[in-house]
Amino acid sequence: MRPRLLNLTGPPGRDCYELHLNVKSKIGVLHQITGFLAKANIDILSMHIQATRGKTADIVAFLEMGSSNKGIKDLLEEVRELDFVQEANAVKKDKVIFEEFLFPIMIDEDVRGFLMTDNAWMSIATRLVLTYGTGGLAILHEAGAACGEEYAKHLQTKLGMKASAETAVENLKVMLQAAGMGITELKMNADGFDVKVREPIIPATETKIHDHFLTGVIAGATGRIFATSYSVENVSFQGNELGFTLSRRRPEVVWHDPLVSKAWKAR
Repeated sequence: MRPRLLNLTGPPGRDCYELHLNVKSKIGVLHQITGFLAKANIDILSMHIQATRGKTADIVAFLEMGSSNKGIKDLLEEVRELDFVQEANAVKKDKVIFEEFLFPIMIDEDVRGFLMTDNAWMSIATRLVLTYGTGGLAILHEAGAACGEEYAKHLQTKLGMKASAETAVENLKVMLQAAGMGITELKMNADGFDVKVREPIIPATETKIHDHFLTGVIAGATGRIFATSYSVENVSFQGNELGFTLSRRRPEVVWHDPLVSKAWKAR
């Protein structure tokens, strides 16, 4: 056995394939598939399932077939004969790292997930700042706000428009933590929210760049949930904790001078 990424182990990798199945989603399907592969002496190195109850499911499995007496063509022919299998394809993957298949291919039914390492993300953020200076920080904040609005929009779609703002905020905090943006606390004040973010994957105290994106995400998402535009103020760092306030933006006041209006009309 040799170590693979994500602390997994697997055989050296003789005759490896990525198998994709589209099947009818029902109880017992996964058991039948794994049993079928086990009888053929095929080792399952990883498997990802995206299912919609009562509809269909997509299964992506990374198989090691070096000890099997079946070839991939024979395997596919037999799999396609199973009454619940609607589609079956395979691609040889001996020289490709397989762990990306452990992550979701699709989120829900129609949203594709996009994976990026924290180092790759920071290289983009740093390049923006090096190229545009403080303007790059503003771009990061606005990009974060757009991302946050999309998060909130996705939550509202999933929860339904009748869900309370408090329910949406609780789900938002879980979503931010799952996305590696840290453990977020929002406490309502007279003019908005006091926000604290602990344990982000990219500590704001180390980068002073990523925090502009992060504050934008939270401001954009919270603004969408409460149908209010918030500005970020009083940003501070303490240890590995980012703190700031979201303050309700005041509408611009337009002064109308009757004398000026009368003179303009006289023109």
